[in-house]
Amino acid sequence: MPWRVTAWLLSLLIVGVAAGVIGFRYGTGNGAVTWTHGTAYSAQQQISARADGWSYDIPLTVRWTDPLGTVHDGSRPACLPPDFKTHPVTLAWVWVSTQQEGWREVVWVDCR
Repeated sequence: MPWRVTAWLLSLLIVGVAAGVIGFRYGTGNGAVTWTHGTAYSAQQQISARADGWSYDIPLTVRWTDPLGTVHDGSRPACLPPDFKTHPVTLAWVWVSTQQEGWREVVWVDCR
């Protein structure tokens, strides 16, 4: 094989590997789910929680797991009724960011 073809194929291989590494690094950096434990205050139109020095807004319609391990999609977690009281809570969050700010978005509540 002539040296120009070999050099071209080697350059193509290096660019492909670099693109793969960069894509993996930046494509997976924001998708990590983190579980934490805290205390939630549950009202009729809002659920908020404190854990690890952070405040979280828990959506009224969120995925959650009941005490039997059944997954519920898009409803209010039964362990956080609108009773204006505090409750222990286990929640999962992901980091969401824009060009101006970032926050922890709650994506799951575990009621077990």
